[in-house]
Amino acid sequence: MIRLTLVHWLPLEQYPPACNMLRYFSAGGGYCVSCCTSIRADEQSAVSIPNVVLHRGSFPSGGGHVGTKLVELLALLWQILKGLFLSRPDVILYVEPHSALPVALYLLLRRSTRLFIHYHEYRELSHFQDRGNLVARLGRWCETAFLHRKAEWISHTNDDRLKMFLQDHAYVNPEVLHSLPNYPPDSWLPIISRSRIHCSESDSIRLVYVGALSLRDTFIQPLIEWIAAHRGGMRVRLDIYAGTMDAETRSFLESQHLSTVQVFFAGVPYERLPEILPQYDIGLILYRGNSLNYRYNAPNKLFEYLLCGLDVWYPGQMPGIRPIAASLSQQQVVEVNFDDHATMDRELDAGFVRKPREWFSTCEHVLASLGVSIQQGSGSGASQGVSGPPGNQCV
Repeated sequence: MIRLTLVHWLPLEQYPPACNMLRYFSAGGGYCVSCCTSIRADEQSAVSIPNVVLHRGSFPSGGGHVGTKLVELLALLWQILKGLFLSRPDVILYVEPHSALPVALYLLLRRSTRLFIHYHEYRELSHFQDRGNLVARLGRWCETAFLHRKAEWISHTNDDRLKMFLQDHAYVNPEVLHSLPNYPPDSWLPIISRSRIHCSESDSIRLVYVGALSLRDTFIQPLIEWIAAHRGGMRVRLDIYAGTMDAETRSFLESQHLSTVQVFFAGVPYERLPEILPQYDIGLILYRGNSLNYRYNAPNKLFEYLLCGLDVWYPGQMPGIRPIAASLSQQQVVEVNFDDHATMDRELDAGFVRKPREWFSTCEHVLASLGVSIQQGSGSGASQGVSGPPGNQCV
């Protein structure tokens, strides 16, 4: 048995790919899995993952006096460190530079512990100097000081982000770099099959958007204006599942009174997506690409849409999606100019026919390579912590 601990400073509930990772390793056998993370207690219901021991602290509120903020940060740092010492991992996998500081402190005392690193996002170096990024800045200092050199594995979600990361950190051994896309899990497949069988036929082309929204960072306003300009004359319906948005964006959406647009302001739980998405025809990706991270991004929702059998519209400002679009021959991943109504009109005029689902890759396919890397180096270290501290046995 290998004791594996995922360290995820940011609230776990906001990151379904991290939850998928925990489910994969806890279900596969051969691992005692724990996770040190945080939660926004007033905003979120704590996720529960079978066979995973969760050590949680409260995520800093971000408000109040600077002294209060510091106390909250130190309290979460202590909770994560305590979780690490209780878990006594053979292998630590931490996610994002925010998680690096407690890992670095732990490794100073437990140097034999093996280290793996994964990044949800690519962060430009200037990002670490921005106001409010103290935790990420301290974490990156630890990374450049020794964590990157100790790591046996460093992964990003696609090859473009890996290349940019290596340009920023030329000292990193390229042999430890890996691409680890955020695919949905195998457990979605039977649900999708049932949902597609029973989804209602409609004369309208049904568009869907899932995810955070803002007028500044997404094309939601020109999309709504396009639909409004064809009021009553277009066979299109749009449903929006947006759990996160700023007040300005919410006000804009609430001011629209279109029978063909429905907004679910509470969003939708991740586990319900394989039941809901197959009811639609085209999934939308609306990011404006205001940073390198978003321009070179093949977001989670792209693969969620594809696995559920949808075609996809995405903006030309996101060239990171083009390799996926080029790899498909039946499902269509179409580059669209959301600022130009005429281009969207032409897409509709070309007609829409639902094609057979072509995308079948799930997170289990890519996480297997991470599992192999962990197993290959397990050796004698994997046996050191099998007994574990009292009350924290493998389940």
